[in-house]
Amino acid sequence: MGDINYAQANKERYLGYRDSMDCYKLAIRPEYLMIQSIDVFSYKSEIDRFLDSLTEWPTAFVCASDYVASFVQGYMDENPQKLPHPVTLTGFDNTDEYANVRGRIITANVPTGLLGKRMALQLLFRINHPDAPKELTFIKPYIMK
Repeated sequence: MGDINYAQANKERYLGYRDSMDCYKLAIRPEYLMIQSIDVFSYKSEIDRFLDSLTEWPTAFVCASDYVASFVQGYMDENPQKLPHPVTLTGFDNTDEYANVRGRIITANVPTGLLGKRMALQLLFRINHPDAPKELTFIKPYIMK
């Protein structure tokens, strides 16, 4: 769940989700997908509308970020009567910004401080070596339950 066109990271997370589902031969049910473009100022209303439209609920939602998960969690907290069973919620980023999901969801911890330092070092390297081949650096997050 979340706008996969908003950022390359969102699209990559969705593609990873899709690959994992394929790997384990699990069907992706289109009625539970909400991956279209969403205006940043209408996330809450779009998610509320989507969740209101569900006639059946999945056992889990995989969200593009903790930002998205915070809206889903908010809806579930405000409408517990609509949940026929517990729903697991995942996010990504592990930021402190969204208190309503902190410690309540499964998320991927992204060490943003380290990420920023690596980006700064890469910029300095690129300035000093403009003809060097392009590089792609990955910093692997870890899952927090």
